[in-house]
Amino acid sequence: MKTRRQNWLTRALARRPREAQRAYRAYQGWKQDPVAAAAPKKIVSRYYQLKTGHAAIGTYLKRIRAQESEACRGCQAPKESIHHLLFECRQWRRQRGTLYQALDRAGVARPTAAEDHPEGRLLGDPKATKALLQFLADTTVGCPPGDLAQAAERARKDDEWGLEALEEAEKIGDG
Repeated sequence: MKTRRQNWLTRALARRPREAQRAYRAYQGWKQDPVAAAAPKKIVSRYYQLKTGHAAIGTYLKRIRAQESEACRGCQAPKESIHHLLFECRQWRRQRGTLYQALDRAGVARPTAAEDHPEGRLLGDPKATKALLQFLADTTVGCPPGDLAQAAERARKDDEWGLEALEEAEKIGDG
């Protein structure tokens, strides 16, 4: 009986359209955040990993012995934690400014120095979900090391394409 059910589930999931496989779907009875349910699966999975403490960041990777150091991959700070990545890392200054503006628009208080664990407050506040998802989309926070190389290559290609298009437009006289 169990194998039949598993086979049925495998076939049913394989029949779903490709778009449905890339997005989370709320199951009946689950109270899932609708903003997270509508976001791309790769970003939402990083969001939930940050919420549960299982994101591919220095503190977790050292704890599971996937790497020897918990140093930040972006700014080489001694400890890459959720708090560091969201509020302190020099690599994400510009994106952090955008995050704070989005939090202000959503009516969520910005983190303060007097607050003990602002990351817990933000990750637990449904009004902050959209801003945090956008921050994760704009950064590589919580990406596994293999995905970082792919993201860097994609960014390099995007930059090259933009430069080539600009040079071509200047040659033609459009720029």
